[in-house]
Amino acid sequence: MHILRLGNSADTFPGVPEEARSASITARAVEAATGEPVETTFRHLWPAEELPGLIESWIVRYQPDFVIFWVNGYWFTYVELPEARRSNRGIVKAAGRFAARARLKKALVYRVGKVRRQVQVWRGVGREFFEPEDIIALNESVIRRVLQHEEVSLIVRGPVYPNVTILNRSMLARGEVRRRIVHRALEALCAQLHVPYIGEADGLAYIGQKYLCDDGLHPNEKAHLRLAAEETEELLKIWRASGRTGSGGPKEGTAGPVEVSTRTGACPGSEAAVRCR
Repeated sequence: MHILRLGNSADTFPGVPEEARSASITARAVEAATGEPVETTFRHLWPAEELPGLIESWIVRYQPDFVIFWVNGYWFTYVELPEARRSNRGIVKAAGRFAARARLKKALVYRVGKVRRQVQVWRGVGREFFEPEDIIALNESVIRRVLQHEEVSLIVRGPVYPNVTILNRSMLARGEVRRRIVHRALEALCAQLHVPYIGEADGLAYIGQKYLCDDGLHPNEKAHLRLAAEETEELLKIWRASGRTGSGGPKEGTAGPVEVSTRTGACPGSEAAVRCR
């Protein structure tokens, strides 16, 4: 069985051990339930206009049995500061070196950057990368393009929580409003198209349950257990209904189980661990 995961840096974030990430947990659970080996190919996404065509090329190349498409809340809830205002990076790096020497917790290092960043955001500096309506339109195109491949089973995961990093009420509320716009639109679309959809009704409650790493962006081990349980349930529903036996993974000469694209339409630049989440 071959799974193509169209996701983000949560799939490869080093703050969570590989064996504790949802992809690994899901693979083990599905293997145990079906007796089939599970192979996974990762692609980190960025919502460029050419994304639907790029994803279709990956389907043709890897010939997956399943596609898990995670719509990333980072794209439209995270407030990006202009380059000239990212002065906190140097401070955070210096604080990190000091913390390492003093054996302080990483959480303290993250807070140094957050406080400075919060002041800048409060001053009205920065904006989200994309608007919810643009994300809805693009992702509808992606979903419909994948569905043209009848041999592939699609599972869509909506945006789980607002990626705001600054945990004050006003920023959280703004991010959650934007997240719910996309979540509700995708939920309705998937119901119309009969596509399995994994959605989060309340992103703020998700944050409140301590599901995030110290950076305030990536899901932690506890969250990965929940993500894996949801994905495993949907995968096994489809597998049992179809009776398929799996394709055995990518063809000879293609990428192995873990490969992160840096092509146009995927997450850009060398800062993939930051930009993709």
